[in-house]
Amino acid sequence: MIEALSEIILELESAVSSIASQSVEHIHENEVIFTMGKSQTVEAFLKNAARKRKFHVIVAENAPYLDGHQVASNLQKAGLDVTLITDSAIFTIISRVNTVIIGTKSIFANGGLKAYTGTHSLALAAKHHNIPLIVCASLLKLSPEYFANTNNLPELLPCDDVLSTDFHPNLTVLNPSFDYVPPELINLFIFNTTKTAPSYVYRLIREMYAIEGDEDELF
Repeated sequence: MIEALSEIILELESAVSSIASQSVEHIHENEVIFTMGKSQTVEAFLKNAARKRKFHVIVAENAPYLDGHQVASNLQKAGLDVTLITDSAIFTIISRVNTVIIGTKSIFANGGLKAYTGTHSLALAAKHHNIPLIVCASLLKLSPEYFANTNNLPELLPCDDVLSTDFHPNLTVLNPSFDYVPPELINLFIFNTTKTAPSYVYRLIREMYAIEGDEDELF
């Protein structure tokens, strides 16, 4: 068991560096890159590109936990040119962006994302302006599960994280644990050993989980 866990940790660590090494193929001189959510992989991706390219990064603060503050600080300390914005400013700013690059919590069998809250709105804004959205993730984040009903709310986190003061009992505060981002809003996945379109994700999952049968059976 310990040996298996050590192998997984080693693979995760090597995945970050493998993905980061591909960054100069996707980030070009003087571009504006947008990111959202705290992702070690995306941070490494941007930092690696900054060694050879000069570009600007816009980071959404990602309320209510404000993970973007730490991301912006980390990138700034690494010498990148960074702007931190509120989540409500995403649609206003997005038209100035060349590429959106994000991480994800996991990837569903249809190529959709279990992503940080707020990512769906970002993906819709990028789609509206025809801005490519790239997802950087380890192959270990591929899941054979499928988010079957997008009308259902995901697991909710404590409402106190959104509104910490006393509030009227008739007020309902929703704090979803993740956003579902459908595959049609994603342009490219960059994995540690390959890169692919969302439509090809199910094939990778087949190989990883040794699933046989028709594509429909996977879901």
